[in-house]
Amino acid sequence: MIRQANPIDPRKFILTSAFRLSSIWDLVTTFLGILLILGKVELIPIGIAFTGTLIVVAFNFSTKTIWESRNSKRTKWKFPNHLLKIAWVMALVVDFWTSLTCNAWFISSQQIEHKSALLKLLQELTSGQFIIVLFVTVLTVISPMMISYIRERDVDLAG
Repeated sequence: MIRQANPIDPRKFILTSAFRLSSIWDLVTTFLGILLILGKVELIPIGIAFTGTLIVVAFNFSTKTIWESRNSKRTKWKFPNHLLKIAWVMALVVDFWTSLTCNAWFISSQQIEHKSALLKLLQELTSGQFIIVLFVTVLTVISPMMISYIRERDVDLAG
């Protein structure tokens, strides 16, 4: 028996495609942001950046699972759920910080040899640049979690 494929909802396709592309940018800026903050491009910092990026992305894609747990005390893996939620918040803060650092560095006039603190980078931006960098960073940081929510739902943009 051949199963018929469900028709693709163009709104859902466009929305998930945008979030997927944005998630790739989140991966890039998290990885590069960690390297910028560490200040070295050597084997160990690259390994830390790679591992940190994977952890951040894993928690971000697992948002729905972590926060919509049926049993509030323990997950199905017998791990205290509140520890997962604390780790999730930490991962999201690191994701935002590293992505904002990288995006601000891309736009600022800093040379590649000069890795400045985030506040110093942000001070170099015009107010318009700051708004764009903040907007892009926030949307890219939430993109992986949005994919997990949209994938299982019908998209009703009208309300």
